[in-house]
Amino acid sequence: RVGDFGLLLGILGFYWITGSLEFWDLFEIFNNLVYNNEVNFLFATLCAFLLFSGAIAKSAQFPLHVWLPDA
Repeated sequence: RVGDFGLLLGILGFYWITGSLEFWDLFEIFNNLVYNNEVNFLFATLCAFLLFSGAIAKSAQFPLHVWLPDA
């Protein structure tokens, strides 16, 4: 459940920054915001970390794989 929440917060954070959930629009808008220095890099880094950690938790990657050998 922690992975779900992290993934959701990361997605919502990038939606809040760019206003879109489509990859093409998201990349274009985010690049324009970075180029014009209109984005808070700490918040963008936090959103990226939440997306990354959420994906790791959802796929049971290291170090969250301890239950896998017992299954």
